[in-house]
Order: sequence, then structure tokens, then C-alpha cells
Amino acid sequence: MKKFLVIFLCFLFIFFFLLVSGCNNDNIILDFNYCNRYDKEMKELLSFELRTNLEDGALVKLFIDGMDYHLKEILEVKEGKLKGNYYVPVGRTEVKVIFHTEIEGQPQWVIDKYGEQGEKIQGREKDEFPWRGYKVKTGTLTRIEAIFILN
Repeated sequence: MKKFLVIFLCFLFIFFFLLVSGCNNDNIILDFNYCNRYDKEMKELLSFELRTNLEDGALVKLFIDGMDYHLKEILEVKEGKLKGNYYVPVGRTEVKVIFHTEIEGQPQWVIDKYGEQGEKIQGREKDEFPWRGYKVKTGTLTRIEAIFILN
């Protein structure tokens, strides 16, 4: 009886270990905490913050698009966040943030960790919440993107 209990407890321990190790979630988080506009004499101050679990120093592309306004910039992750303030024309504005390994100047350790074309990138699937980062695969390139639209 004692031998059976020991075997059962060993089996239970191994099962629990496999269950816990299988639940490890390596999805990249790239979520808008907020994205707001403030009126400033025919232009609006667009202010945003994203939280991420990407390590400090990783690079992310920012795109801000409006009717007659297009901005493209590279931001660096600092303290698990990406922040920005930009003056943009009044009207519908789309803010898109993209992480992938082919961004010019991306540190080599990021490329090593996520793969030359992002093949090691893990993320959640796209749903009705595009401001929460989701995984996109185009051809052989994998990336994470988050979109916030202000009307």
C-alpha cells in the first residue's frame, strides 16, 4: 500500500509539473493603456501610452495617420512602456504600433530571441479588440501590432 501511494504521489507530481510548464504564456503584450486627444487651436495633442512585456531597448514602429497627416517613427521600449505626444490635425486618426525583428536598428539580441523574420514571435489572435496587440503573419514575416482609432 505504501509503495502504491509513493508511485501515485510521484505520478501526481509529474502531472502537475507538466501542467504548469505547459501553461507558460510567452505571448508578446502590446496594449494601449490610453490614447486621447486634447484641443489646441485647430490641432489636437494626441497622447498615448502602451504597456508591453518586451524588454527595454527593443524597437517598435509607430504610425499615425489622418486625412492629411502621416507620421512614421521608431520608438524604444523603456520600463515596459511606449509613450508619445504629437500634434495632429483635427479629424479621424489611426494610431498603429508594430513590433517585428526587421525594424532598422533593432538590437541583435531581439533578433536572436524572436528570429530573423519573427518566426519565434508568439501573440494572441486578432479579435474585436485591435488596441490589444495581436499576431499577424504576412508571407514569412511575423509581427505584433496594435491599432487605436480616434474619430
